Amino acid sequence: MSSSDLLAKYKASNEAIFLSKDIEAVSSNFGKYYADSMQADVQGGIKNAQEFLQSLVEMRKVLSDVKLEYVKQIVSGRNIGSYEKLTATKPDGSIASGSALILATFGEEGTPDEDKIVAFRECLEIA
Repeated sequence: MSSSDLLAKYKASNEAIFLSKDIEAVSSNFGKYYADSMQADVQGGIKNAQEFLQSLVEMRKVLSDVKLEYVKQIVSGRNIGSYEKLTATKPDGSIASGSALILATFGEEGTPDEDKIVAFRECLEIA
């Protein structure tokens, strides 16, 4: 199952989620987050999350040694593979912005979920 197939099954929340400073921590937190909060929505969610985490580890090779954070937020008009400037609200309520590689979009056209994305952000204003 591809990353985009997996993500299409998930219903994301509106809030931005900042998980970690490196891929290993992203993997750990991602698994915990989806196991705890979305298991009821996704049959076999833990197995699917682990498959997606493996794709994150592979993505690490592409993204070199840039310090990264995982961000989930609502946007519009984004294309998979594009590299665009995004903004999001940090957990403390402050606003952060930076360039991000769009990894996947999900949600059916015409639904409130259609513009939700998953992206990796360079930690520019996020210290």
